[in-house]
Amino acid sequence: MSLKKALLSFSFSAMALSLPSFANFADTQSVSTPAPTAKVKQIATITDAVAQHRGAPRYPADEARSGREGWAVLSYVIETDGSVSNILVEESSGRRSFDRAAVKAAKKWRYQPAIENGKPVQQCHNRVKIDFSIKGANSSVSRKFLRRYKDILALIEKDDLVLAKEKIDQLKTFKQWRLSEEMYFSLARASYARKTGDKALELASLKRALAADSNRLNPEFQLSTLQHIYNLNLSQNRLHDALATYDKITSTAKDESQIKPFKDSKNAVEDFIHGGQDIILNGALKENNAWNHTLVRKAFSLTNIKGSLHKLDVRCANKRHVFTVENNTSWEIPESWQRCSVYVYGEKKTEFQLIEHPVAKT
Repeated sequence: MSLKKALLSFSFSAMALSLPSFANFADTQSVSTPAPTAKVKQIATITDAVAQHRGAPRYPADEARSGREGWAVLSYVIETDGSVSNILVEESSGRRSFDRAAVKAAKKWRYQPAIENGKPVQQCHNRVKIDFSIKGANSSVSRKFLRRYKDILALIEKDDLVLAKEKIDQLKTFKQWRLSEEMYFSLARASYARKTGDKALELASLKRALAADSNRLNPEFQLSTLQHIYNLNLSQNRLHDALATYDKITSTAKDESQIKPFKDSKNAVEDFIHGGQDIILNGALKENNAWNHTLVRKAFSLTNIKGSLHKLDVRCANKRHVFTVENNTSWEIPESWQRCSVYVYGEKKTEFQLIEHPVAKT
C-alpha cells in the first residue's frame, strides 16, 4: 500500500484544533507602536555567509546494504575563515551512523564568511537538514511494517498502552527502514503520546513525522498536522516555533478560511511577546542529554533544576557564548545579538525551567 493512500484513512480527529491559552495570556495587553519621530542611523552592514563547497555525505555502507534511510538536522558555526565548527546534531532519525556521516561531511564544508562593516565575523546560527535516501527505492511501506503499525493504533484505541509501548519499541528494530516508515513510526508514537498526555513527546513525534517524509503526505493531512503542531507549540510556550509553524500553515492552506483562526492567534502571540508577563518553559533532558529552544526575548533564567546541568550554549546570528549553569542564574543578551537559540546540556532526566523575561522599558 502506498504511503499517500494509507494516510488518507488515518485521521487526527481526536486532536482539538482550538487555540490554547499560554502563560497567563488572558492577562496581557497589546502593545501599541508609537509613530516614529526620531532620526535613526545605521549601526552595521552585515552580509551573510555564502556556501562555496558543501559536499554530500557518504552513505553508510551497512545502512545502504540494509535498505535503511534516515535524516539529520545539524546546527553549526561558520568561522571567520569560512570553515565550519561546533557542529551539533539537533534532531535526527536516530541512527548514529547517519548522524556521524552528516557531521563528517559538514566538517569539510567551506563558506565565504559573513561580513560585518567590511570585516569577517562568525555566523553562529546555521541549521541544515540532510536526507539519506536510496535513489530509485520503493517509497511505499511494506505490508509487514504497515500491519505492525495498524496493530499499534488498535492497541492505543483500546487503551492497552503498555502493550502499545512495547510494540512501538519493537518497531524501532525493523530491519528495512525507509523515510516513509520513519514517518509512520513517528505518527504511531504521536498517537501514543496524545493518549498518555505527553505533549512534549507528541510535539517531537509530529515534527519528526513531517521531517521524515512530508512531501508524500496528502495536503489536508499535512495541514491538520501543522495546525496541531502550532497548538502544541503554544501549549508549551515555544512561541518562536509557533510563529514559524504559522508561516508553514499559510503556505500549505488552500484558502483564507483555513488561515484566519490562526492569524488572530498569531497576532495575539506577537503582542504577548512584547508584553509584561514571563514566558515559562518546562525543559527535560532526554536520550541525547540535550535540550534546545529559540528565544523570542533577550533576557532569560534557568531555575528549578532537578538533576544536573553542565553547560549552556547560546548561539545567535553573529555571536556564540558557552556558560556553566547554576540554579537561578539569569542572562541578558545584547540587542545586537540577533536570532538566538539556547542549547542546554546535562545529565539524562534532568528537569528545569527556562523563563524568558520581559524587556525592561527605558
